[in-house]
Amino acid sequence: MRRVLRHPSATLLASSAASTLFGLGTATLQARLLGPAGRGELAMAMVPAGIVAILLSFGLPDFAARRAAKGTDTRSLSRLALVAGVAIGLVAFFPYILLAGLQADGQTEVWWLFVAWAATVPLFVFGSTLTGVAIGSGRWLASAVVRALPGFAALVVLTALFFLHVDASPLLVGLILIATTVLSPLTYMVRRFARPATSFGRELIVDAARFGARGWMAGATALVNQRIDLLMVSAIARPQEVGLYAVSTTLAATLNAVSNAVAMPNRNRVARGDVTRVARTCASTMLLIVCLALVVAAAVPLLIFVLLGSAFQAAAAPMFVLLAAQVPLAGVVVLTQSLNGAGKPGKPLVGEVVALVTTAGMILLLFSPGGLVLAATATGVGNLLSLAVLIVLTRKHIQAAPIRSFCFIGPRAMISTLRSLR
Repeated sequence: MRRVLRHPSATLLASSAASTLFGLGTATLQARLLGPAGRGELAMAMVPAGIVAILLSFGLPDFAARRAAKGTDTRSLSRLALVAGVAIGLVAFFPYILLAGLQADGQTEVWWLFVAWAATVPLFVFGSTLTGVAIGSGRWLASAVVRALPGFAALVVLTALFFLHVDASPLLVGLILIATTVLSPLTYMVRRFARPATSFGRELIVDAARFGARGWMAGATALVNQRIDLLMVSAIARPQEVGLYAVSTTLAATLNAVSNAVAMPNRNRVARGDVTRVARTCASTMLLIVCLALVVAAAVPLLIFVLLGSAFQAAAAPMFVLLAAQVPLAGVVVLTQSLNGAGKPGKPLVGEVVALVTTAGMILLLFSPGGLVLAATATGVGNLLSLAVLIVLTRKHIQAAPIRSFCFIGPRAMISTLRSLR
């Protein structure tokens, strides 16, 4: 068993399965504790505030993962992450507070959640970069454990609140989610590889800045693109509808963890110069997500009835559409990380802009007549267009394989491809 778990794809897929179960549990408890309207208020704070925190990392986790895969000293990368995290946190704190004032009135629960994110930015940047270092240096078991830890910790705490009949508010639940998110990656520090060195070279700072400058806009657009539907629904819909859509996106997004579990070892392989299996990996990941999405879709009515209750029945229809939208998104994730591994982090920008404009435009035009289902459909269309552009870019810059090989593969070839990841 231990030998199996040392295989990157098996280890990360096991971690993704655990994260999915924990995510379903925490999503259920959030819905039970807060109801549709309270869940909507939580999403109105956590989604934009969380996106800003990730954007403030300026591509440092991807840079650290690529450099670790190429053999750079991990403790030097950890030191870089610590210094950068503190610097970014100091510079960004007050602008973050101003953003909170634009999103919500002062002293409201949404405003305080923005403040909490602003205060924890240094820890978030440092921890997320340590995750990149661990993945890039091939520490798969440690990465798998830490990836699953936030969901497990949040599940334990929220379960205690539920059974103790605590009158939970969006602020309390949000603070629990923030704490588990930013503190869990710090457990890497028990291992020597993640402890910051006493110093690092200027060359590392320069390379990190160059990598971030080339890739930050593409990464930022990709991140916003993955959340644009929920961001726009939060802006134009009632809290009740936001809560329903947030539940739908939470369940569908669990499959994204599986896509990342495949994309990370593939990125390492590309960083080391092996680009011969990028197309097969893309097709394998999408086929895997098709299989998982069908299983989850079959269980959706039962999940909603048993776990969420009748108040969330209307979340089922957009949930089905969002599960289908995860299939092209899986290909987008693999190809984007492949371009990052090849040292071309800015190339995916075109595809992400196309997807972002398409999704946002469709939601603005279709939300009033079509509601949550057409908002989810817009997400799927945007993902398909982004995948098409990324296939063209990957064929140009990494592997000139036939277009068909990026999209279609048999089950046996899929299993062989996933097993080959290192």
